[in-house]
Amino acid sequence: HDDSNYFLIAKGDKNRSSRYPAGSLLFRKIAVIYYLTKDWKEDYGGSLMDLHRSKDRNVNSSEEEDTKDTASVHLVPRFNSMVAFLVPRLHQVQELATGAPPRFSVFGWFSDD
Repeated sequence: HDDSNYFLIAKGDKNRSSRYPAGSLLFRKIAVIYYLTKDWKEDYGGSLMDLHRSKDRNVNSSEEEDTKDTASVHLVPRFNSMVAFLVPRLHQVQELATGAPPRFSVFGWFSDD
């Protein structure tokens, strides 16, 4: 999915201020995920799937390559680690395997100013 949503500061929003008055339009710029589950295994699923990158692509290359036929990169949740990326960026979270333990994380976005 694409997290580049925007949101409008509503008239009754308790968070509005002189910096963000009612009617302000804010856009998400950076997404962050902080992983809180110890000893997570790739077999459990729940990996962040980066659909912009592929395992075969040299991320240091300036050449544009067609990656639609290659696999996405799976980032396995690692305890006490954080992932941050610019949005919009196509991504999804892999479905948890049957019997996998709960996976805990905190996520959010930084918006423009």
